[in-house]
Amino acid sequence: TSACLPETAILATSPDMPVVLATCLPICEAQADDGDGLVRESRARCELPGGSTYCGQWLGDQADGQGSQIFPEGGKYIGEFCSWKATGRGTCEFPDGSTYVGSWLDDRAHGEGTYSLPGRSVYRGQWAHGMQDGDGTLTLQDGTRFVAQFRKGCMSGAGKLTYPQQFHERAGCSYDGQFLDDAFYGHGIYLWSDGRRYEGQWNRNRMHGQGQFKFPDGRTYIGQYVEDQRSGAGTFEWPDGRIYQGKFWQGKQHGCGIYKAENGSKKIGMWVNGRLRQSEDLGSIEWSNVARRKIAV
Repeated sequence: TSACLPETAILATSPDMPVVLATCLPICEAQADDGDGLVRESRARCELPGGSTYCGQWLGDQADGQGSQIFPEGGKYIGEFCSWKATGRGTCEFPDGSTYVGSWLDDRAHGEGTYSLPGRSVYRGQWAHGMQDGDGTLTLQDGTRFVAQFRKGCMSGAGKLTYPQQFHERAGCSYDGQFLDDAFYGHGIYLWSDGRRYEGQWNRNRMHGQGQFKFPDGRTYIGQYVEDQRSGAGTFEWPDGRIYQGKFWQGKQHGCGIYKAENGSKKIGMWVNGRLRQSEDLGSIEWSNVARRKIAV
């Protein structure tokens, strides 16, 4: 009379990827007005203390306007500067091969932008102070895709996770609901490729709290979960008309409960690890009246 628990819906979290520059340009023939009323000079390539090189526009003794900077460790930034710092639109290639294309503010990714980490992931969306913040889409190398709200570099808020349709251990599965710190948290719906469906509460990627689980063969459970297992008060129904209403523990009937058989007969009793140990025949008492006795739940 018990049913197998579905596998844990583990979430593949996103990599930690702040996007921050450290230009720190110290203080080399044409002049240009970029439309803001300020006259900028375009100077030849300039060697800077620390090993960096800068080529581009200057405003007085500060790098300001369009320019490029090559860093000694191998990175490169091409785009807009303001008072020494990357501010505006720009592209940065980092020493590890990753790239960021988008908006900058004070040497940090800020606004709309795309961060690509070769062989791992691509993030497109909003940034704030060097971290994903706002609406964005994260696509992993294997095709797993997150469309979610981000907060300080983590998925936090409403979002949707979809796995690729093939070549993946969770092919065809999806999650639509709330996230917190890159994990399922709060209310959400998880669909398995074989037709199973869970809707309810989550805590750190596990079914935890009140929820409803439907199996493709018609079985249904409505009740409490603890760490992915049916635990607490709940009701399990079979497509042939059988019903168990009562206590569960670690996925099995355990404690006081009421059982309605396929032929309509009813028993109230004690279950231990999914087995009925003591029972009393309830005869023809209406199921609704039995439930109102609150013996099981």
